[in-house]
Amino acid sequence: MIKLSTLFCFIVILGFYSLAQNQQRRDIQFYFDHLPDTCFQLCNLRELNVMQYHEKVVDIRNGFLAFKQSGYEEEAPYSFQLALFRGTDDKDIIVVSARDCGDVFDCHDLVSFFYLYEDGNWAEADTILLPEIRTELFYNDSSNSDLLNKYGYFNYHYILPRYGTEIRIELSICDYLQFDHPEVTDQQYDKLIQERKAVYLKWEKSSNQFKIKN
Repeated sequence: MIKLSTLFCFIVILGFYSLAQNQQRRDIQFYFDHLPDTCFQLCNLRELNVMQYHEKVVDIRNGFLAFKQSGYEEEAPYSFQLALFRGTDDKDIIVVSARDCGDVFDCHDLVSFFYLYEDGNWAEADTILLPEIRTELFYNDSSNSDLLNKYGYFNYHYILPRYGTEIRIELSICDYLQFDHPEVTDQQYDKLIQERKAVYLKWEKSSNQFKIKN
């Protein structure tokens, strides 16, 4: 007859093993393999004929995965980035930042997704996780953001961290804007480009939210 203490130890060990197996599955590669299809609308890096032209970076320890087109200089931007942020109560936050992987880039060819993964379910959670992102944050001179909001087309490019928990946001301005409008001069357009700054989001684990870094 098996002693109760031996049985108890066996159950505890089995529980720890199951937990370890579950945690092992929930690394950055696991999340890439299970991402919703909408994350690949601009560049389907799950297809072999697309993936073979990209260099893949997988950093399990730091929760980062990315693809960059092969043959480009070291500073070339990633076509696809995926980052994992650990929250409280066993919540995982998965952030995707992707761009078109073609040779011609358009500022609208940028997409980002913020997901909450909990109990095996995916939920879009940008409205819960993110503060309001406005053009005013990218300029010290409010006349720049006023002009851009009135006449321009723009997008936000989220650059995800491989190390640390800060996301860099860059303001991407389309070069085919309504800037041929008579009220907008070339000098004003140049000023929009030259005076924009980056905005940083800091992950705050205790609240399961991103905060704007001052």
